[in-house]
Amino acid sequence: MEEKHEDLEERLTNKCEKKEEKIAKVCEALDHDECPENVENWVSICKKSVSCKARTTRIKAKCEGMFKAMMSSFRSMDAPANEWLTPEKVGKCFELMLKEGESCSNDRKEEMKELLEDMDVTVEQLKEAREEVKAEMKKRRGGLKSGNWGQRTRGRGGQRKGGRGRRSEDEES
Repeated sequence: MEEKHEDLEERLTNKCEKKEEKIAKVCEALDHDECPENVENWVSICKKSVSCKARTTRIKAKCEGMFKAMMSSFRSMDAPANEWLTPEKVGKCFELMLKEGESCSNDRKEEMKELLEDMDVTVEQLKEAREEVKAEMKKRRGGLKSGNWGQRTRGRGGQRKGGRGRRSEDEES
C-alpha cells in the first residue's frame, strides 16, 4: 500500500514539472513582465501541494478500508463484530481527511494569492489567460482531447465496418 502512495507522489511531482511549460504559455498569454520570473514559484507551489494531496489520499484509503470493514461486518452473519471499529471512528477518519484537504487547499490558495498580488495580476486575468491557452492547445489538437482519438470520425455509437450492426435487407437475402 505504501508503494502505491509513493508512486502517486512521484507521478504528481512529475506532473508539476511538466506544468512548467504550460505555465510559461499562460505567462505569455498574460503578457506580464514579471511572469516568466515567477514560473519556478508556481511549480514550487504545485510541488508543495503534491505531498498534501498524497497525504490526503493515504488518509482516504484508510477511511475507505475502515468503512468497508464495518459494512462487511454488518452484512456477514459469521463475521465477528469489531469492537475497536465503531461508526464514530469511521466518521472521525473521514472528518480528518476533509479537514486535511481543506487545510492543504487553503494553504495553496493563499500562496497563489500572494504570488498573483506580487505580480499585480487578478485571478480573473489568470483564468482568462488559462482559457486562452487551453483553446489554443485544443485548436492544435484538432478539437480532440488526447485520449479520444477517432471519436470525431466514428461518432458516438456509430457503426464501423465489420461491426455487429443491423444488416440491410439486401445483405440478408
